[in-house]
Amino acid sequence: MTIDDRASSVGSNSTAERLTATTRNQNSSSKAALAADSTVDGADGADMPRFAALVSATVNAGAQERADRVEQLRQLVATGRYQVDSQALSRSIVDSTLKGY
Repeated sequence: MTIDDRASSVGSNSTAERLTATTRNQNSSSKAALAADSTVDGADGADMPRFAALVSATVNAGAQERADRVEQLRQLVATGRYQVDSQALSRSIVDSTLKGY
């Protein structure tokens, strides 16, 4: 069986294309921020320890707050007290659908 998805992707904005575009935009923003924040040693070397510290800080930002929130939600679910805001949920579903996510 052969699947030809060329016809379905012509003129459409597939999920993969949107993901690629989003990633490309994020990479451009990250490169611009790094270029503005990097210290250059010599002719063409970047300050790698500073870059590593920046990456580490970005990855770890908010880790404790997220862990606390997950634990709070876990306790609410376990005790049966977790309440879903149906309006917020439906609004989010519609917004995501309209944006193509």
